[in-house]
Amino acid sequence: GSRNGDVSAAGVGSFQGRGRADARAGDAETGVVSAESVLRPCRARMRTAWPMALGFTLYCTLLHTLFDPDADDDARLAPDHESGAALLRSVWAPLRLGEAHHQLAMLTAVFARYQQSGAPALLPLLADSLEGVLALAEKSALARSEQPAAR
Repeated sequence: GSRNGDVSAAGVGSFQGRGRADARAGDAETGVVSAESVLRPCRARMRTAWPMALGFTLYCTLLHTLFDPDADDDARLAPDHESGAALLRSVWAPLRLGEAHHQLAMLTAVFARYQQSGAPALLPLLADSLEGVLALAEKSALARSEQPAAR
């Protein structure tokens, strides 16, 4: 890395120990390195020991980054929220989370924003988040009902 805190692709690869080629694999013209290529070598070695509640709370906090910080009403998703959401999926394994946790965390984050801002523009996103949680709960209940009873 350089003195001002920038990290070159080579520096990231060196820091990770393994995966130098992956870390350098990016757009050769711009030098952009994907988060996936940097995280892939260390993801398998990453084992967390913190409580599930901490990982969930951290993830809820990270979900707030999907909202546009320049919006007047705190209710608008950032224009690049889809790429941000894809990047956040890369932290699921280290935080010991899955799709159901994501849905519940999204509902939690959106509801917290609604409580803070009272912005009616958040209601459709809140409804979508709630529907996602309920759909996963229904799917899980259906899967449990189809399993043979343990004797």
